[in-house]
Amino acid sequence: METTKTPVIPELDEIEARATELTQELQEESEQDSEHWKEKEQVMLMTTSVINMCRLLRNFSEVMTAEMAKSAESQMRNLSIQKQYAESVKASTVEVTRDIYYQFRDEQTQAFQKVQKFYSDSCDAREKSINACADEVRSATKAAEQATRQISRSAERFRKIKTIRDLLYYAAPVLVAVDIILRVADAVAQYL
Repeated sequence: METTKTPVIPELDEIEARATELTQELQEESEQDSEHWKEKEQVMLMTTSVINMCRLLRNFSEVMTAEMAKSAESQMRNLSIQKQYAESVKASTVEVTRDIYYQFRDEQTQAFQKVQKFYSDSCDAREKSINACADEVRSATKAAEQATRQISRSAERFRKIKTIRDLLYYAAPVLVAVDIILRVADAVAQYL
């Protein structure tokens, strides 16, 4: 950073120049006129003091300007660092947010797949159960149809019974079956 020496207080140069001129005039006059030497000496001391104060004030102003420039430069560096930090935080936040989003999405997808598999398995099991029940109903229906046919045939035969001989002919197998059932029931009752 280039610094040009511009006067901080423009009037300072004018005051110093005027005090220098006055001092030179007083020195020239003091050489010519010695009677007012004491008064002129005091004025010269005052003008010299003013010149010194102007120089001190200029030096102070230059030092303060340089320090303020350093401070401003330091603050600009700090602002630059803060900007970089803010951008870094923003980038990190975006990255973390994106990672969390994708992780959440993946977890939700897995959860939905598990629920879908559970319901699919449940539906498959129910479908198998319904099909098994339907098969049992079909087989029971067939058995009922066969029993109905047999009963109707038997009923048909009983309608043909006209004599006791026909009755004994048809009733004998039924009585044998009843006898077997009663014997089995008796054996089971004794066993229990």
